[in-house]
Amino acid sequence: MIQLKRIYSINRDNNEYRFFSIENYLKNSNMFQNISSKVNPAELNKLFNNINESQYKLIEHNYYDYQNKIYNNIIDFDLQDKYDISEKTANYFSLREMNLIYYNLLIGNSKISTYINDNFPLESDKGAVIAVFHYGIYQIVPYLISRHTNKNILIYANEEISNSLLNIIESIEGKMPDNLKVLPLDYKSVLKAVRAVKNGDILLIMPEIDLGSTEKDEKSQTIINFLGKKLIVPSGPLKIASMTKMPVYSLYIEEDIDSLSLNLKEIIEQDTLQNSVSELWKCLENTVQNKPHKWSVWERIDDLLYED
Repeated sequence: MIQLKRIYSINRDNNEYRFFSIENYLKNSNMFQNISSKVNPAELNKLFNNINESQYKLIEHNYYDYQNKIYNNIIDFDLQDKYDISEKTANYFSLREMNLIYYNLLIGNSKISTYINDNFPLESDKGAVIAVFHYGIYQIVPYLISRHTNKNILIYANEEISNSLLNIIESIEGKMPDNLKVLPLDYKSVLKAVRAVKNGDILLIMPEIDLGSTEKDEKSQTIINFLGKKLIVPSGPLKIASMTKMPVYSLYIEEDIDSLSLNLKEIIEQDTLQNSVSELWKCLENTVQNKPHKWSVWERIDDLLYED
């Protein structure tokens, strides 16, 4: 059974010394919000980068060890300039915690422009399944979507990590948004998700995450070609979409200092579930190929490799 449980790890060691840890943010949220209210995004970004550079420590990894790990993980994939990619990945990872705080603050203070392409299903009465790629600052996608719809948004993801991130939102908003819900990774949550999507809600789920006990049968998994290697991947988003007869979309986020873009594409249902899964992963492959250093799954790609 495939399950990537900890793509984004929260290191609890020496949190009091890490300025951008979630724990430190929650402890000093008034200070963070006070700073962000007094400066523009460019000034806040410069300040945060200076702090991050002086206090930077990779979560659970030494920088060069992490870079080496990424290089070894991508070595057999069809990618150009693999050393450059591994270096960019390590550098991007070093900004992850800082960016989580930075963009959450900008969203909460309405200091950021949001661009959503025309494929966004928020105005429809129908429910939808959105396959959120582990790409860029994907952790802020639920918050961003919740600011643009009154629909219920269900997050099928690691409960501990999701709740930690929701705590940031609660500190910014003064309360938890009523339309954000976290579903733990188990089969009961799948049944809840199916009912909710049928009733018009939106489900956010990562394509690499399985559906608990529903994925134990190998027939529920699909072997795909991805950048020159074979992966075996769960049916996740496509399985729920087929159970609800609702549309499924891929989504990745791109960030700039003062803007965020949500890029969605409807995945057209194919003649078989496996072919629909392959279609989703082709979309993911095209996204990753463009900026491979932004895909977090390189950290755990071994979990998805298929051995003949």
